[in-house]
Amino acid sequence: MLSNPGRPVPFAELPPPATVCRSCRPGIAVVPDNPLSARTKGAVVASVTRSIEIAGSADAVWKVLEDVRLLPQMSHSTTHVEAPERLSAVGDTFEQTVKLAGKSFTSKWTVRDIDPGTRLVISGSVLPGTKYTMTEEIESLDSSRTRLSLIMDYSLPFGPVGRLAAKLGAERRANSEATTVLEGVRRLVEQRSETRAS
Repeated sequence: MLSNPGRPVPFAELPPPATVCRSCRPGIAVVPDNPLSARTKGAVVASVTRSIEIAGSADAVWKVLEDVRLLPQMSHSTTHVEAPERLSAVGDTFEQTVKLAGKSFTSKWTVRDIDPGTRLVISGSVLPGTKYTMTEEIESLDSSRTRLSLIMDYSLPFGPVGRLAAKLGAERRANSEATTVLEGVRRLVEQRSETRAS
């Protein structure tokens, strides 16, 4: 509520508009992102937040998250991953190769924070000049249901490199990749669960 109805409201104080994710499948929760991207050190910084409920235990979800070699099964644009058997400590790294607009890009990701079974934070650069930080958090709802949340922060540089990243769809990729990864994790966890049950 505005404390002074007669005072002109600066644009920056206006709340973000409500959004509906028409492309998301049932079970995907979308938190509207602030339409005003922050600008830091010559870059436009933005954030995407998604969450999903998975029919599986928190331990089963973590087993998928820590094994990033499974990324090609979760992300259609990922063609190859060079990684250890599992991510287990801050400083662990892996390489991911993605194909976008007919071009292949290889990026190096580093674990910035990890709480096994609960939280994983990685950072890297997928497109030229862009920087991504992905925070994945696990919340056990009960013995057979888990909520997985993902926050993807990314920055796009100004100038020619930024225009190239925009042309290759960096912002669109951040939005679609967040949803795709969550759905991929859910699919793998639930498939494994069904296999054990049978």
